[in-house]
Amino acid sequence: MPSKEEMMARVDVMMKDKEEQFKNSIDHEAIADFNKRAHEVEMQVKGIIDGTIDIDEIDKIEHEKEVMAKGKADVNKREKRDSQTNPTPGKGH
Repeated sequence: MPSKEEMMARVDVMMKDKEEQFKNSIDHEAIADFNKRAHEVEMQVKGIIDGTIDIDEIDKIEHEKEVMAKGKADVNKREKRDSQTNPTPGKGH
């Protein structure tokens, strides 16, 4: 039977492995995007409160962002489809 110290050493190793897995699973880009969006919303709220931003202007900006995001998603989908149906010549296809 392992000693208490050996068991604690094993637990420490397992915990370090889990911490490393967690660190590697964090999507830092998604976190940065979230923080950027939160800051934008905070600035919009402050602008509404102090009267420097009109709510209709925010609606217009949000609509434009949605249209751009949808367009980007459509382009990405089309590029993915095209790359699958038209492989690059000379790549063994």
